[in-house]
Amino acid sequence: MNIRFTAVLFASALAACHSDRPQTPAAQSVPAPAAQAAETFQCDNGITVTVQQLDTDRIRLSATGGETTVLTIARAGSGERYVAEGGVFGKGGEWHRKGREARFGYGKVHGGQAATTCRI
Repeated sequence: MNIRFTAVLFASALAACHSDRPQTPAAQSVPAPAAQAAETFQCDNGITVTVQQLDTDRIRLSATGGETTVLTIARAGSGERYVAEGGVFGKGGEWHRKGREARFGYGKVHGGQAATTCRI
């Protein structure tokens, strides 16, 4: 009788593992999007800023004078916000875009913070 009980228990365990649902294929990795074309913004303070989306989490920001930095996505109440601790001129920087307008915050070369509004 003990063998019969073991056989029933084994059959029940196998039945529990079997499913009538069709097997789904293994998750496929999705390649990161290719870098997109750059967009150029004119800022109220005279700076020209070129922004290129590198992937879903990073942008490359190039400002007048050849300063370039990579910023990483950050939490935003609305729009898209990217930050970098090194930022432009080796200081912290922020790019907060909503549609065709963005707020560009950066550390000045000789200290302090500056911000300007930029538009496509």
